[in-house]
Amino acid sequence: MTNFDDARATWELLSEGERQALAVLGRYRGNVMTPDMLGRELRVTWQRAGSLVRSLKALGLVTVSSMPKMTSYKISGQGEACLAAGAEAAS
Repeated sequence: MTNFDDARATWELLSEGERQALAVLGRYRGNVMTPDMLGRELRVTWQRAGSLVRSLKALGLVTVSSMPKMTSYKISGQGEACLAAGAEAAS
């Protein structure tokens, strides 16, 4: 199975909320995204946004940086491949 096939299979496993969170992180790639910011973009609480990201982190699709008073999220290379596979599947 190629990496693209892996990404497509991973995309199929994601819930709609996880797909939306990944899409938001993909739009803001290169920028810091906090739980509160992600929650506002998704129109959910920051706690729900954090829960979605934990699921994505477990799959290696996002990276989470935690400091004493701030947590930030970024899409990983695997996450970008998964997002691209989802866009390909939608077209």
